Amino acid sequence: MGVKDIIAEMKERRRSLTAFKETRKVCGKCLKDGTCDSDAVKKEPIPVKFGKDKGYNFTVNKGTCQEDITMCSQCIDASIDDDYPCGESVENRDEWVPECRKYLKKAGVKIPLTPEEAVILYGGGGFTIMSVSCCCCMLLLLMTKMK
Repeated sequence: MGVKDIIAEMKERRRSLTAFKETRKVCGKCLKDGTCDSDAVKKEPIPVKFGKDKGYNFTVNKGTCQEDITMCSQCIDASIDDDYPCGESVENRDEWVPECRKYLKKAGVKIPLTPEEAVILYGGGGFTIMSVSCCCCMLLLLMTKMK
């Protein structure tokens, strides 16, 4: 088994949404509880399957779980690199974003807005504020004219 095989295996492991779902459950809980680096977790790596017949032992610790938080935050706000499965295509992103939201929520981390949500929130919010301001100005103008 050469370096290329190890790199290929690591890439395949990161590409598996099923494997991520398994690690998401454990990491989210231990990050929220602050137990990611506890002795109980270190002694028992969690077996996670990816693909049909492959599996690996995922060692839960703050570093690996925090890495997934970074990946998920970038996946949601669409700033992630193409090397990660979420950044490879729109279809992949659509599959990963819901799982990443669950992970960040479970870990107690602030969930960033997607670019689409940001446009709606800030664009729509700006329009609403402008409309309300115009209505208030119009009412004030009418009230001053009536006196």
